[in-house]
Formats: sequence, structure tokens, C-alpha cells
Amino acid sequence: MQPFQKCPQCSQIWQDRADFLVDISVSLKEFKADLKNSINGTFVFQHDLNGCAATLTLGINHFIGLHPGPVFPQLAHLTAQCEGHCEASSDLSRCSANCSNANVRDVIQLILAIHSKALRKSAAKAALAGMSF
Repeated sequence: MQPFQKCPQCSQIWQDRADFLVDISVSLKEFKADLKNSINGTFVFQHDLNGCAATLTLGINHFIGLHPGPVFPQLAHLTAQCEGHCEASSDLSRCSANCSNANVRDVIQLILAIHSKALRKSAAKAALAGMSF
């Protein structure tokens, strides 16, 4: 079976999407929206581990299956309901427009929540490791 992703700098391998998303050394930095066809948007992740500072760019097709709600088929960019989040790649905010990129922004929130939970779990393990019972 082909691994989900391999770091281009340090060659770390993530066997599946779940391994990638819970790895605390990987963080989502940007969403580069395609303002003509949302399926062509990309996520930009940073891998920070033992001197590795690689950038990993993955298409939304790797993560859109995580979207839990209704899928909006059209973009709302340049319409009255557009909130403009997609114009700045570092803006990872949720969007309330009925827009196909809003679907992606729901996935972004899920990715950020998974990362935050993994960080808390790691911090709790580290704290427990330093305690004597």
C-alpha cells in the first residue's frame, strides 16, 4: 500500500491521513484557494521536527472527504455573500457563505481541531511523564 505522504526533506512517512493529521510536528499554515475551481485548491503544511522545516503542499482532494455537511457546488467569490477569506492564503477562518470553498474551510476547522487536540494530548503525556506516583 502506498503511504499517504512522505516528507521531501527528512523522508518521514505517514502511512495514512489520520497519522498525518495527529502528528504534532505537522501544522496547517495556509489554504491556497483556486477562485475559479475550488477542487484545485491546496493546503500548505509545515513539518517541524529535528531540524526539518519542510513545506508540504497537498490538494484538497486528500481531505475533502472529511467534510461532514452539505456540499455547496458553486463558488461565491465576487458575490455579495463572499467574505473574502480566500483572498489571503494565511486566513484559515471559517466562512458562512454558501460556497464550495466554505466547504473546504469547514475541513480546515476540523484539521485545526484535530491538531489542537493532538497537541493537548502530547502536553498531557509529557506532564504525566514528569510526575511520580
